[in-house]
Amino acid sequence: ERSLRNPCYCEENVWRLAYRKVHEQDINNHHNDGNNNNNNNEEYHVVFISNEEKCCPMFQQLAAENEAKPCFWDYHVILICTMNNNKEGKMMPTVVLDMDSRAPFPCLLQDYLLSSFRKLEFIEEEYRHIYAPKFRVIKARDY
Repeated sequence: ERSLRNPCYCEENVWRLAYRKVHEQDINNHHNDGNNNNNNNEEYHVVFISNEEKCCPMFQQLAAENEAKPCFWDYHVILICTMNNNKEGKMMPTVVLDMDSRAPFPCLLQDYLLSSFRKLEFIEEEYRHIYAPKFRVIKARDY
C-alpha cells in the first residue's frame, strides 16, 4: 500500500487507501454473510491536520530533507484504524497509516503523535500555540 504513494498528494493517497480498506470490508462482509470477522471490527477515519496559520510543523516526514528537522505542511491527511476488539474482547490499539512518514506503516497512534509532533521547542514560546496542530476527524466511509 505504501508503494502506491504519490509524493505531496496526501489527500489523494489517503482517499485511495481509505477506499480500498472500506471496500475490502464490504466485500468480506458480503462473502461472509455479515458474520463477525477481523475486518468487521476495523473502523477507519480520515484525519486532516492543520492550524489557522496553515503552517503545521511535522517531524518524520519524507518531504523533509533532514529527518531531524520538521516539514511545514499547509495541511496533511492521514488514515487511522481502530480495532473495536479482538477475539478475546480486548480493545486493540489505534494505528496510523501515513504514507508520507518515516514512521512504521502502520504506526501506533501514540508513537506517531510523539514522533511527528515533538515539543515545538524550536519555536519561541509565545508563538507555539499558533503552530500547534489541529485535527479534524471524519469517518472514512464519508470521505
